[in-house]
Amino acid sequence: MKTLTVCGLLTVLLLTPLGALHAQQREAQPKGEPSNAKEAATKKTAVDQATDDKYQQWKATCSAAEQAWLSVLEANLGNFYLPIYKLDKVRGNITAWDYVKDDPQLPRVLLIGDSISRGYTLAVRQALAGKANVHRAPENCGRSANGLKKLPVYLGEGKWDVIHFNFGIHDRTTDGKVYADNLEKIVAQLAQTGAKLIWARTTPVVSARNNEKFSPEQCATVNRIADGIMQKHGIPIDDLCTLVQPRLAELQLPDNVHFKETGYNVLGGQVAAEILAVLGKAKVSAAAPKTAIAVPVEKDKRLHANGQAWRFDQAAVSDPARPRVLVVGDSILNGYLPRVLNLLSGKVYVDAWVNPHFQSANYTKLLAQVLDSGPYDVVHINVGLHGWAKGRIPDGQFEPLTKDFVTVIQQKCPQAKIIWASSTPVTVKGKPTELDPAINPIIIEHNRMAAKVMGEMKVSVNDFYGVLVSKLNLSGGDQFHWKAPAYKILADAAVKEIVAALPAK
Repeated sequence: MKTLTVCGLLTVLLLTPLGALHAQQREAQPKGEPSNAKEAATKKTAVDQATDDKYQQWKATCSAAEQAWLSVLEANLGNFYLPIYKLDKVRGNITAWDYVKDDPQLPRVLLIGDSISRGYTLAVRQALAGKANVHRAPENCGRSANGLKKLPVYLGEGKWDVIHFNFGIHDRTTDGKVYADNLEKIVAQLAQTGAKLIWARTTPVVSARNNEKFSPEQCATVNRIADGIMQKHGIPIDDLCTLVQPRLAELQLPDNVHFKETGYNVLGGQVAAEILAVLGKAKVSAAAPKTAIAVPVEKDKRLHANGQAWRFDQAAVSDPARPRVLVVGDSILNGYLPRVLNLLSGKVYVDAWVNPHFQSANYTKLLAQVLDSGPYDVVHINVGLHGWAKGRIPDGQFEPLTKDFVTVIQQKCPQAKIIWASSTPVTVKGKPTELDPAINPIIIEHNRMAAKVMGEMKVSVNDFYGVLVSKLNLSGGDQFHWKAPAYKILADAAVKEIVAALPAK
């Protein structure tokens, strides 16, 4: 193999999965079976030394800054990952741990986490190319205790704009109180950096009988503990667990916590979207600090099915000439909101009220207070999925209560274009391609009544139900939620209607 002369000429390849790397290492060894353990050890040592020699030759061609980063890696990757990394570099592969030369015009992002985080790092870098400098911690961060100890190493000396972090799988046997205390201390230290923080929920496994001994119950426990802490500190939650849960058989390696390349691409895509959403707010808030709002929806900051808090997110306004949009919805909104924010970034300011309410006098009252944060040019709103249970909306009151909140929007924002989004289909739990025979007819009837009201009040209808009812294969399997491709469809439909409704310049 020829010695590489400059780091910049490395062939751009995706990180080879660990299993394949082990196979490559075996192929690199001299042919001929050793006759005994001593001979085998001698041959392995010779192969490792040859790889290290070539690695050192390559390292000598790198810049001083890159050599400094390589020294950090060498001190932290450990006996398992360091030989793999060296072999990768000798072969000219691009890896998650490679040195990142910052573009000073772009924000800096740090990924902290275990091997799952390592697995999606390259997908995140690809998705954010030209938008952010994406770095990662110089090791498999492992347990929260290790992360707490090594945070100074992870943070280095640079300033971070966003830090996306996770500890969970390796804490499966950590005492719950110890795990919670470690996370509290980690959050406190990360907050001192001034960076926007994003917590990633720990990903699950196909079955309890996996070689990592990480059971679904352990996954639920670490996520429950972490959810409470992140909610307490107002840290956005990137729900990677819910994202992949319905597709584990497709995306994850069998009996393993790790993922196939397609799985890491799915994870990386969502991580990138969450980072972009936070960066959009961070850039605006740098020009104009976010204004606090005294809306009682803060009392509703409990977890919903996707693991994120009910909340009212506001974009700080620095350009009064730019249009403002309010999007309102339940946990379905959380699924498509990151892409909406991404697609509308730089075009409009987007506020989002994610809530668990249904048609009621209290909902109309809360909505009025949210609208006081306007004026808004467009209001894209859905409410109703939580109103299917008998008794929640009194008989005969669905239409009058729907008219009430539309009237409030018209009164509070008389110039706004209102867009009503119908509620999405409900499927049978565990049978995502079948419509629920009890609940879905209620959703259909509520959508019919809402469409009638919107017609009378001259409000546009965005038919979310219609675009997904023929795509039940994209249902998440828990009756109400959906896979990532479905949320992409909803986001694109929402953005199309919003853009069409924006005032002409």
